[in-house]
Amino acid sequence: MSLMRKFLITEFYDDDWSDAFDKALTAAGKHDAVICFPKRRYEFRSLPGRKRYAAISNHNSNMDHPFAMLLEGCRNIELSAETGAEFIMMDRMLIPLIISASENITLRGFSIDFASELYVQTTVYDAGPDFFELELETPCNVQVADGHLLLNGELFFGAAEIDPETHGLRRGTALNFREDYPAEIPVSITPGKRIRFEGKLHQMPGKDVRMVLRCGKRTTPALFLEKSKCIQVEDVSIYQAPGMGLIAQTCADLTVRKFRTQIAPGKKRSWSVCADALHFVNCCGSLLIEECQLEHQYDDSVNIHGIYSIAERMLSSGEYLLKRCHHAQAGVPVAIPGNKFRAVDPKTLAARCEFTAETVEEADAFHTCLRPFPPNAIPIGSALENLDWRFSDVVIRNNIMRHNNPRGILVSSGEHVLIENNLIDVPYAAVYISGDASDWYESGFVGEVIIRNNTINACYGGEPSMICAAVQVLPVTSGANTVYHGKIIIQGNHFLNHNIPIAFVRNTEVLEIIS
Repeated sequence: MSLMRKFLITEFYDDDWSDAFDKALTAAGKHDAVICFPKRRYEFRSLPGRKRYAAISNHNSNMDHPFAMLLEGCRNIELSAETGAEFIMMDRMLIPLIISASENITLRGFSIDFASELYVQTTVYDAGPDFFELELETPCNVQVADGHLLLNGELFFGAAEIDPETHGLRRGTALNFREDYPAEIPVSITPGKRIRFEGKLHQMPGKDVRMVLRCGKRTTPALFLEKSKCIQVEDVSIYQAPGMGLIAQTCADLTVRKFRTQIAPGKKRSWSVCADALHFVNCCGSLLIEECQLEHQYDDSVNIHGIYSIAERMLSSGEYLLKRCHHAQAGVPVAIPGNKFRAVDPKTLAARCEFTAETVEEADAFHTCLRPFPPNAIPIGSALENLDWRFSDVVIRNNIMRHNNPRGILVSSGEHVLIENNLIDVPYAAVYISGDASDWYESGFVGEVIIRNNTINACYGGEPSMICAAVQVLPVTSGANTVYHGKIIIQGNHFLNHNIPIAFVRNTEVLEIIS
């Protein structure tokens, strides 16, 4: 590596921090440099014309996005901040940092927050058998339009009852309102500016219970990585984001160390990010996640998967038209020429054939034209998984994952996966291994997963439709005899909830449980 030159961002500041970052990066020539952020509050705002197209998997995001900082076509760049450097997004849609088509990038030392409160916190002011009223803790403009509750203009879609000590989901409860609102649970605003729900939910909150009201689409992650390799994120805190904490897609060789999603110091929130803390899609090489603290996010702690696309039909050119079937995968790449694929039956997940992508061309946000080798190789209707965009090695160790909803680690893609020495305290499964070509279309199979020496408290939530087991291996398949996953080893873990099974496993070649 060449000598790393240092550039102090404050020396490039005029009246906008995004502009200062661009100038510092240009001065560095986009390579072999450290851009330094002294301790202070950095406020970033959307600027006219400062947008970039982003198709971000598992988000409602296939659009031109405003962004604060962009590393594109960079090599050997480090963003290094002094302790206490705060990046504050003044616009809900503003992506704080995008890394694209870059190599050997390090992010270190800063925190990210958004200026506005993305969810709304309330207390149950009064309650009865068929009603309850919520008093706002978070300042908010509340309205009712066409029977729907709007919070600062965003559509309300669900709520969580909060434990007063942990600020996580209250034991024995689930995210609610899903079944009944708005058809059977009318909502109104009282003269005292309280929110009144009438009717009887499956789960009725009692007086003085704190509740978080969820609103807005999943649009904006804090960190978005794509088409890059050798990325290290260390000692970074994400206090809030209207999407995931970090999402990487089509990336290789990633290290995430001392990464935190947590309630911002001094805030009375009961939440951090609005979706997964860490999410990886169509990535390869190695992944290391260690010494992280992932708390209070409103989705899983870690999620690793690929994408199943469906072979819709053969075109006259000899190419196949592939479809990304889930709306949250719109625009996300599924292959480049030379990638190796496996085709499976979408219902049974039984393997049908393997082939190589000779040519790949995007047709639109949901369709890709692909020419296979050998020709005519793909049975129409097959679900296709990119075998080259799977991690070869995943290590998840020495992390704390707690007080989020619903699960801990989801890993549905990877050859060798080691999960060890973690504290996983979540209301549903601690480790969930799936793969499906009919719902989320998230591939795929794992070769070997070792789950050892973890402390696990799982399945104390109140969702009756969910299977209760600390470790769940549940590929979505109608093929009872299909062997989909490889080997699962569960060894030397400390399970705190003795009312549930250690594991529920199916469609797996080998299961070993060792005390």
